[in-house]
Amino acid sequence: SLEAELAEERRQLAEEKRHRKEMLAKAEAKAQAAAARAGSSDALLRENARRASDCEALRESLRKLAAEHAPLERAQLAASEAAKADRRECARLRAELQEEQRCAERASKEAALLRSEVEEASGRTLELEAEVRREADFNASLEEHAAAACAEWTKSRAAVAAARKRLEDRGAQLTSL
Repeated sequence: SLEAELAEERRQLAEEKRHRKEMLAKAEAKAQAAAARAGSSDALLRENARRASDCEALRESLRKLAAEHAPLERAQLAASEAAKADRRECARLRAELQEEQRCAERASKEAALLRSEVEEASGRTLELEAEVRREADFNASLEEHAAAACAEWTKSRAAVAAARKRLEDRGAQLTSL
């Protein structure tokens, strides 16, 4: 990852700095030893010039390393910002998912309630259909009784008419006697 590369580069930079400081310290120690041995100012001047040159080389090396690390640091910042944006997007999507889950749960409860209402209505429909069948059977029975009564009434009327006719015929026979 980019952070790991940057950390490794920093570690290497620190290691190189430490190594150069050690070299500088050794060079200074050598210069002091040489100056002490030579005891001359020319030797000291040459040693100081050499050290200054070494220091400048080390500084230039550090500038180059810093320049090399600048793009990595910018890339790390960009990656960090992208990660923050991704985290925000994940949080938004998580909230959206939770809202969708709540909606699905409400819909499921409403569906269960509607299924219950349908079952109740179906049960009531079956009860009403059975009642209608009973009433239709009862009506059919009443119609049969009414038809039978009507037929009996018609017979009775015919019998009364026949009896009246007989009575009139007898009355007419008796009158003629």
